[in-house]
Amino acid sequence: MIKKICIVSTSEENFLTPPFLLYCAKSKKIDIEIVFIPGFLSLKRIFYSVLMLNLIEIFEIIYFKLFKNSALYQCKTNYFKNINKNEFLNFINKKKFDLLVSYNCNQIFNEKTLKKINCSIVNFHPGILPKYKGLFPNFYSLLNNENYIGITFHEIEKKIDSGKIIKSFKIKINNKDTVFKLYKKIFLDKKSHEFMLKSILNYKKLIKYKFKARDSYKYRGYPKLSDIIKLKLKKGHLLNK
Repeated sequence: MIKKICIVSTSEENFLTPPFLLYCAKSKKIDIEIVFIPGFLSLKRIFYSVLMLNLIEIFEIIYFKLFKNSALYQCKTNYFKNINKNEFLNFINKKKFDLLVSYNCNQIFNEKTLKKINCSIVNFHPGILPKYKGLFPNFYSLLNNENYIGITFHEIEKKIDSGKIIKSFKIKINNKDTVFKLYKKIFLDKKSHEFMLKSILNYKKLIKYKFKARDSYKYRGYPKLSDIIKLKLKKGHLLNK
């Protein structure tokens, strides 16, 4: 069983990210340290994220930012500017973690870093791989009328979101789901937290069944404004009833 882990995440996104980190920090089954890195938020990302929200969702986030914006972790927390610098590498290798977990981390481990780190590196992608690689997988899943969104637990390699798949967790899409509602199901729901923590704890068993999916899908970047408008006009999606 995995006992000593490091989770690399962002301190900038403080609505969806903290709950799972807190859930892990409270677990008595693992020794956890969290590394926070910057760079998750940019004006472009904020702009597109806001476009995908309806008014009630915008007010929900504003209310949270004003009145509930705090998280106290019951574990060691560390701050680094760049995961590909020697400062971070030396920290990871010195600690001798069993597993390094990327969670809501937008910085990319380059090939040189991947070779130097002395433990396995995995990621939780908020979408079903390999079909929904890249940004805003929930948006593209709704746009394509998918029945499920999900979480993919996979190894990290130099090609983004293309490492071997270890385990997946599917979440049913309902008619009234929006992009934001689906992200809350992924990041805030207890079942999602349980899946991710169990995946970490049982990593050594699960890697026996990892597989390389046939991958003919492209990495998805920022959506077209016309596609955002198209989805907003769909009944039960980004418009509020």
